Amino acid sequence: MTISNKNMGCILIAIFILTISLVSGCETKKPVKIGFAGTLTGRHYDLGISGRNGAMLAVEEANKKGGINGQKIELIVKDDKYDPQVSVSVDRELIDQGVIAIVGHMTSDMSKAVLPLINEKKIVMISPTVASPLFNGIDDYFIKVNSTSKDEALKNADFAYHKLNLRRISAVYDSSNQDYTQEWLSAFKSDFEGLGGEVVSTIAFNSNENTSFSGLAHRLLASRPHGIVIIANALDTSHICQQIRKINSHTPILSSLWGMTIDILSHGGKAVENVVFSHIFRPADATQQYLDFKKNYIERFGREPDFAAVKSYEAINIILSSIENSKDIADLKKLILKKKKFKGLQGDFEINEYGDVQNKTFLITIKENQFVTIE
Repeated sequence: MTISNKNMGCILIAIFILTISLVSGCETKKPVKIGFAGTLTGRHYDLGISGRNGAMLAVEEANKKGGINGQKIELIVKDDKYDPQVSVSVDRELIDQGVIAIVGHMTSDMSKAVLPLINEKKIVMISPTVASPLFNGIDDYFIKVNSTSKDEALKNADFAYHKLNLRRISAVYDSSNQDYTQEWLSAFKSDFEGLGGEVVSTIAFNSNENTSFSGLAHRLLASRPHGIVIIANALDTSHICQQIRKINSHTPILSSLWGMTIDILSHGGKAVENVVFSHIFRPADATQQYLDFKKNYIERFGREPDFAAVKSYEAINIILSSIENSKDIADLKKLILKKKKFKGLQGDFEINEYGDVQNKTFLITIKENQFVTIE
């Protein structure tokens, strides 16, 4: 049987169309891109590294289950270098790369720097760790999964006055993250003095500059306080505690949520024993979902998770659970606020119409180089 040229042409066209259809059908869908921005280098690295790890684990687990809506998830990580200008630059890069949301930044001052860009581009940014109340009650594209510094400061003030019977407090804070540290100190001072105590001295230092921690310790103890409050990152809190204990072995020390990461255990030694924190994170949590996460995190990264890891993991899952089964993910903010209720590793939580979360705070101390819940 012979095939005419005309029929042969038709057959070839049909084969071509079929081939194109098959190739198109086999094409992998474009990945869903999510950005992460935090400080990964320098002395403020601890929150950023832990946050990145938590986000990575959440993405890897989701991809093992097939991704989201048939698409793989791609996490694009950027280092903001604890610099406001760099923070804006890396967020712009992430937006240009097509991310649907950014998990970050890890401190209040870095987040404040990028808010104009985030709101202009209408890109959701979820901070795992920012706690300044200055961001609350605002209708913007900034969502937080941490309570405010005011909540933790009030908890510390009440404990210092009623449980430790302290009446005179000296305080030191890092001015490089003043939107958090000054608000924390202001809330603590107001409550502590309202109860009848007195904050007898406040000392500021800038962690971006050379600081004599020995000098800080002497200044803190000069006013003969009954207790000392330190509002700084874990590394600097460790160093200040070490210098205080060289001079004074017994004065109680209280610290902030910012200072309670694994780094305070690895750098502080005996000097940080009995330091008290008020925190939303319970390191000794025995619920199954947290234990499973903790096991997977240790296997993946070789260290225990801290609150930045937990909250970054949850931030990724806020995004993924909000877009799951949604045909239109263009307005992610609307999807998140509509969903409202989310499952957390240490309890469920709600995000209100302003993107704010209210978490219960707990008192934590250090015993034998381990975090222990007081109440």
